[in-house]
Amino acid sequence: MTPQPSTPPHIQPSNPNRVERPDAAEIDRRLQSLDEAIEAELRDRMDENATYAHFFSNVECHCANGVLTVRGQVPTEGLKRVLWRFIGEFDELADVEDRLDVVSSNGLSNICSECDDLPNGTAARAQRFGRA
Repeated sequence: MTPQPSTPPHIQPSNPNRVERPDAAEIDRRLQSLDEAIEAELRDRMDENATYAHFFSNVECHCANGVLTVRGQVPTEGLKRVLWRFIGEFDELADVEDRLDVVSSNGLSNICSECDDLPNGTAARAQRFGRA
């Protein structure tokens, strides 16, 4: 009798060293979940700050595969910098598409005087995306 070839250990279900790898659909679900979490968290940050919430009401954010697209209008460059400060706090982002328009460079700019002093890490992340 010829001996039967044994099943290689790396495909035996009882192998404790076997690593289960997620399939493509599972990876897509995880990425989509992360994208949705980023969108929701950014929207919460824009809405929860009473000083700025009204000014960010015309801003939409969409995240896909780690790329955040920001669309809409803000009244000043200062408010745009506030939004960039919020965005800069997300280390998970691969890139940001800036489609944000400043509809007036005059007017409410004094509302954002603290924006000129961005935290160190935020300025570096803004630079990483070419926004500084």
